[in-house]
Amino acid sequence: MIFIDNQLLNTQFYTFSDGVLINDNTSFMDFASVSYTPVSATSKLLIEYHAAYTISSGMVSSWRSKLVIDGDQITWRDQTPVTSEGGGTRSGVLFPISMVYTNSNITARTIKAQAARLDAEGTLSVDTISAYLRVSEFAM
Repeated sequence: MIFIDNQLLNTQFYTFSDGVLINDNTSFMDFASVSYTPVSATSKLLIEYHAAYTISSGMVSSWRSKLVIDGDQITWRDQTPVTSEGGGTRSGVLFPISMVYTNSNITARTIKAQAARLDAEGTLSVDTISAYLRVSEFAM
């Protein structure tokens, strides 16, 4: 079969029903974990994870979210507050998160969205019921 570059080959949506998941430590926690089998051995996967979340902590805790495929981090986002007047960030940084991954076979891939606290104290609460993960596969 011949594919045109950037032709959409497949899209898969995943939803979750685990409720609110809470991470209050520096170990990365899976907020989504799915298995996706590519339809082409030479393709690009656009991975997107969207979720509502809250952070309850002092103004000094920093957090990191990341997308992982088969144990390898493919991207990350940091949410680090600025403690001076007029600075800071409290939401909308960790999720949504997305990245393009170059695929080289048709073996099932384990895709995870994870997050952890980097320092200080605090609690991250992710509402998985309002979350979704989408994999869009494109020809290359």
